[in-house]
Order: sequence, then C-alpha cells, then structure tokens
Amino acid sequence: MAWAQLVRAPNLFTAVADPFAGWLIAGASGETWILPAVMASSALLYAAGMLLNDCFDYHDDCRERPKRPLPRGAIHLQSAWVCGWTLLMAGIAISTVTGMERLSIALGLALLIVAYNAWAKKSALLGPLVMGGCRCLNFMLGMGVMTGGTWIAPVVLAGYVVVLTIIARSEAVNAGRRRVVTLLLQGIVVVDAVLVVAFTWPTPDGVGAMLVASLILPVLALSRTLEMT
Repeated sequence: MAWAQLVRAPNLFTAVADPFAGWLIAGASGETWILPAVMASSALLYAAGMLLNDCFDYHDDCRERPKRPLPRGAIHLQSAWVCGWTLLMAGIAISTVTGMERLSIALGLALLIVAYNAWAKKSALLGPLVMGGCRCLNFMLGMGVMTGGTWIAPVVLAGYVVVLTIIARSEAVNAGRRRVVTLLLQGIVVVDAVLVVAFTWPTPDGVGAMLVASLILPVLALSRTLEMT
C-alpha cells in the first residue's frame, strides 16, 4: 500500500490515457502491439516521476507532509531512489521497440521528468511549463509522427496541465483547493476523450473514447478516498 501511495497508483490511469488517445488520433499508426508497449512505457515513466518527486522532496516532506510514505519510514529513501531510476530506465527501454520516433519522445519525456523534479518545479514559471511539456510528450508517445493538424491535440492537453499545475502549486497553503486539484487531475481523462472525439468523430474510436472515460473516472474517484492523490 505504501508503494501504491508513493507512485499515486490510481493516477496511472491518467498517464496511460494520454498515449492511448494519441494513438487513436494518429489513426492507430503502426503495428497493433505498439500500443501496449507505449502505454507500458508511459506508466513506468509516470511512476518513476512520482517516486523521484518524493525522493527530491524528502526533506521538505519531513516538515510539511510527515504522513507520506518516505517521511514516516514506511519505505526507505534509498530504496525509493533505486526504484525510481530503475522505472525510468525501464520506461525508456520499452520504448526502444516502438521505433526511433517514439524512443526520442520517451527520452525527451524522461529528461523533462528529471528536470521538473530536480529544479524546475521550484520555479513559478518553469514548473507549470515543464509539467505541461511532460504531458504533451506523453500524449505524443502514442502518436509517433504527427500529421496535418493533429499537433493541436497534445498542445491543448499541455495547456490544460499548465493551468492545473498553477492551481496545484497553491494546494499546500490552501487545503480547500485539494478537491479542485483532484477533480482537474481526473479531468485529464475527459480532455483526452474529448480530443479523440474532436479528431475522430463519428468513427467508433470517438464513441469508444467517451465510453472508456466513463469507465475510468469512477476508478479515479477512489483515489481521493484512499488519499493517494
């Protein structure tokens, strides 16, 4: 349970929703087996980012969030560091089988994840922009090569996440915004679904996107009950 809390397990659904949406918008480009590979890569990179986030914030969390797994001693800090870097490398490794385009995207995403956790999140300007860039590349991981106007989709998602991150930055000093942040985070699945609908409607992909979103959202809602967000 402590490890699940550390990687924000329920939020993994929002991570894999991005490349899945990108895959559909790109017209399910490439061999079918590529989709589970990029979704696995996305999940591993997201989990790595969450682990490294708590590792870099360990000393701050000891003062401000002592109930987190690392400050309370449920997981050893060194174990979290090792697991975080291992998951990051695993996410990149899996992307190697999906082609050079997606490997390049995964490498860029990994670099942004480390940059955000190490220093960018401390900046009121760079933090939201880098986080938006992470979600943009995560979405592109499913797309591979963008064609026509499909580049708009990951940019829209990035803009949404930039706003979300700006709001989330005040969560520590304004506990009343925690519910808003949780809802906006869950809303990433809805944004992905709406983008798929906008670019593929009225094909089965568009209908399926809304169906998948309606099934995933109740699961995400449990994250608040479990206090994992």
